[in-house]
Amino acid sequence: MNVPILVYHHVYGDDDPELAHTTGAGVVTATALRRQVMHLLDEGWRVVATGDLVDGLVAGTALPQRSACLHFDNGWLDTATVAAPILRECGVAAMCYPISDSITAASEGRSVEVRTATEGDIEKPFMTWDQVRELVDAGHEIGNHTYSHPRLLGRTPGRIAWEIERAQLVIAPHTGRAPKLFRAPYGLRWFGLFTILKRKSMQLVM
Repeated sequence: MNVPILVYHHVYGDDDPELAHTTGAGVVTATALRRQVMHLLDEGWRVVATGDLVDGLVAGTALPQRSACLHFDNGWLDTATVAAPILRECGVAAMCYPISDSITAASEGRSVEVRTATEGDIEKPFMTWDQVRELVDAGHEIGNHTYSHPRLLGRTPGRIAWEIERAQLVIAPHTGRAPKLFRAPYGLRWFGLFTILKRKSMQLVM
């Protein structure tokens, strides 16, 4: 069974000036996100939790036909302020993969520059841990997207393990549990990564 995963990075208001300066995959307007989610629902698709998807794959149990997942990467502020209200209106929940160090910086009133595959080196607002908790309370999932969002290719296993473990330790007190799912920045697939995640009882989601 194929389960499509729709991955978003930024969701801007239709008249947000950032739209003129932001390009790349997963950048949409609020109207576009609402239209896409409603299209899924109108066509009989069911938005399922990524955790349920992975658990079903591991256990070999079937999900309902026409299941799909929604992902929001990095933890940008617009995930909480623009995307989340739309998802609430549509009655669906998503998986969010915040960069934990950036969320901490935003919570402390500091800005931080990060490198992303879609936008290069950028400095944009991230959500705070209070907003992350609001997402959890609304039924959204929180995954591990590393502590500082480095390109993992070429990093030592020890460094990769530190990025994952540090993020786990930072996220858990704010959400009530350590994430079970990991999404690598830049989509790294590497056998050693599977070994690291297995030791931490985590699953890789691309």
